[in-house]
Amino acid sequence: METGRDQIMASFVSRLRTRSLLAAPMVALLMVVVAACQNAPTGSPAPGASGASAPAAAPSSTQPSTGQVAFADVPMYRMDPTHLNVQPGPGPDGQPRLVWSARAGGAIETSPILGDGTLFVGSADGFLYALDARTGTDRWRLDLGARSDVPVFGNGIVAVADRNGILHGVAAATGAELWRTEPIVNVSAPVLADGIVYITGTDHRAHGFDLQTGIEKWSWTTTADLSGALVVAADTAYVSSRDGVIHAVALAGSRELWSYQMLIGTDIAYPIVAGDVVLLNSLQGPGEPSGELYALDRTSGKLLWRFRGPSGLQVTAGTVRDGILYASTQADGIYALRVADGSQVWQAPGPRVFFPAALVGDTLYVTSDTPPQIAAFRASDGSPLWALPTSETPKGHPVVSGGMLFGTDASGEIRAYGSTTTVAAGPAPTARPLTSPSAAPTLPNPFEIIGRYDAATLGLDRPIGLAIGPNGDAYVTESNNRVSQISPDGTIVRRWGKEGSKAGEFDFVGPNPAAGAYGSIAVGPDGKVYVSDSDNHRVQVFAADGTFLRQFGSFGTAAGQFILPFDLSADARGNVYVINDLLGLSKFGPDGAFLWTVDGTTDKELDGPLHAADIDSKGRIVVGNDGNGRIVYLDPDGKVVDAFSAGECDVTVDPDGNVYCQSFVSDQIQVYDPSHVLIGSWS
Repeated sequence: METGRDQIMASFVSRLRTRSLLAAPMVALLMVVVAACQNAPTGSPAPGASGASAPAAAPSSTQPSTGQVAFADVPMYRMDPTHLNVQPGPGPDGQPRLVWSARAGGAIETSPILGDGTLFVGSADGFLYALDARTGTDRWRLDLGARSDVPVFGNGIVAVADRNGILHGVAAATGAELWRTEPIVNVSAPVLADGIVYITGTDHRAHGFDLQTGIEKWSWTTTADLSGALVVAADTAYVSSRDGVIHAVALAGSRELWSYQMLIGTDIAYPIVAGDVVLLNSLQGPGEPSGELYALDRTSGKLLWRFRGPSGLQVTAGTVRDGILYASTQADGIYALRVADGSQVWQAPGPRVFFPAALVGDTLYVTSDTPPQIAAFRASDGSPLWALPTSETPKGHPVVSGGMLFGTDASGEIRAYGSTTTVAAGPAPTARPLTSPSAAPTLPNPFEIIGRYDAATLGLDRPIGLAIGPNGDAYVTESNNRVSQISPDGTIVRRWGKEGSKAGEFDFVGPNPAAGAYGSIAVGPDGKVYVSDSDNHRVQVFAADGTFLRQFGSFGTAAGQFILPFDLSADARGNVYVINDLLGLSKFGPDGAFLWTVDGTTDKELDGPLHAADIDSKGRIVVGNDGNGRIVYLDPDGKVVDAFSAGECDVTVDPDGNVYCQSFVSDQIQVYDPSHVLIGSWS
């Protein structure tokens, strides 16, 4: 294979989202044959399902009770416009204890913020939530219509960007939307400085909007696509672009002062400005040894020093105080480095960390995914203090203020911890669902298991994908580049395929086994079998008995080509709909002729990793968009005709038009009726 092709494939595979793990080999249980109960799940719509914003409860006083410390604001991601992330504290004394816990209707990928005693957090269910920080009581929620990132808070207003590219200004006390921009911004954590909300745009511009009015007060234009990383210090904005360049731009006159090209990697994390030094790190793709820290002279952009851990994996510029940078890593523990020259003060073992640390007093607070936990270390020497295990992967950095610690995780849970001495003894609180349209009656599983066959019994080698034919047979792709056809009674009907690139041969694994195997499969109403032959960059079509019929597609980004053909489906006319992973959805005719492609450039609803191209009874294509947690319907011409928020989930449609969503971040299956009302859920 050509070097250029390998580089493109590596880039795309490294960008696969968590949902791609569903296509990774499954070693244990392969297939459960189920029978649905006669009636679909029923139940009442959740309270407030038809409203955009829930009524606000009367805000509780921000004054603490006796013995409690008043909350100080943590008004934006990494605390301040320079991202030093030295937080006000204090944190809990000793080993923290869970005070309260709440669960949003979708995944949370970001940190919360804290303003006037209220915790603000966005979720993949499309809502911005406001919770009393002391008690966890709901204050309000606002339906943004799409996943949002970390908000900013100031002067009684919260500003937050959503996946549709809109920046919203919201009254912090009531949740009323005060203003919104055109859909031009990146979904990212904005920066608030001197009453201006700075954020990058999808239009090759960085923008500054007045927090009170939403009127644009500042902008800077470039030719490159901008990432979400931006920081502001005094008279200068530091903006990153997707080609691995950091730009220093004067706020007065919007003049570029200097730029610096990272030497390894092209994805820049949020910078830090520490005195006369700009610190930044490259973001780590799966398995890529591209982790480095860079220190640049703030005036000239000249490289002062670089730092790379022994593993070469991600090292995160976390927090800075008194000339010391505290950097956590993916594989090399925690470092304290001098900002002036990059020399090491200390290094200590630590967990696998991607998000920045927060600093309060002599305590560093970190979130880690391996093991999943919130942990504390002494800033003076890196020695461990305590760890709080979590059931799901924590997201963002901890927020520490008022004697409490706040964290979020991938399941949508928001947790608040306090000191053991100030929290009543007893069992830890159970996460209560937030009152949103995503709350639904919990119902018994409406399916009955009537047969169970595991991979070992069936002689399967790490199954990847499964589809059911019109005769009830299951067709399964396997990591050994084979398709197995299995009858409903668990009998192997036939097998076909082997590793290769000829007709009827497959390459599901590719040159990097660690990246996983990708081999989706679909069966049309006429019994034809369609297989995503991923690393051969094509789709192969077979008769129901495994006879090769034809193939279409080749490597590339032109019309009808694939980088990685992913999920696919076929309609009653033999048209095939293929998701080319991050490059959108394409339609091919019954003869394999390319017809059209749609993506985020044709409709914002399709801007993000798509999956599960199912066909409903009306002939509409139904896809999930992990980028904004939406289920999207398209007509046969590729036009978006409907959409609704459901969180990151795999999606299936039954003959009655009910939508079944299996969450990627929890064990929940949720059911929406054809009008998108959530009518039930079960574990």
